[in-house]
Amino acid sequence: MKKQKNTKINYISAEAGTIVLHWTENYLDKAVRSEVPSILAKVMLEKGIEDEVMASSSMDFASEYGFKDDGDAKKLFQEATKILEKIESNRDHLNQKEVDELMDLFEKIKLDLSDPSFPTRTNRLEAVENMKKVLQIHNYQISEYQPSEGGQ
Repeated sequence: MKKQKNTKINYISAEAGTIVLHWTENYLDKAVRSEVPSILAKVMLEKGIEDEVMASSSMDFASEYGFKDDGDAKKLFQEATKILEKIESNRDHLNQKEVDELMDLFEKIKLDLSDPSFPTRTNRLEAVENMKKVLQIHNYQISEYQPSEGGQ
């Protein structure tokens, strides 16, 4: 199976009393582990979660991986998931920091494109970078176009 360049979190496991979240970034396997539900939720929010997540058998036999009872790893993951759901349900509204950041970005975009003649390449690209930040504040995921090598 060909390794994907980037994935959201697609695998979870238990290790030394922690939950380990796994994903791929630039063809490299990445992982974060924590026993703190809010930290796990933050990572899940930042990296995203695939529609189908595989779980190691260590999640079923958690007592062999540093947890007191076998069900404790699943409980920890469920607690993190509940926090994530709460965060996402509150994301329909912007906080003051986001509003301030958006106002600043809108001013920068206007400035970058305000040249009465055709804006320079540098100004156009700076405006695009700021537009990407605006979209990210609104929870859009941005990906960079990477032309494939050899026409594949």
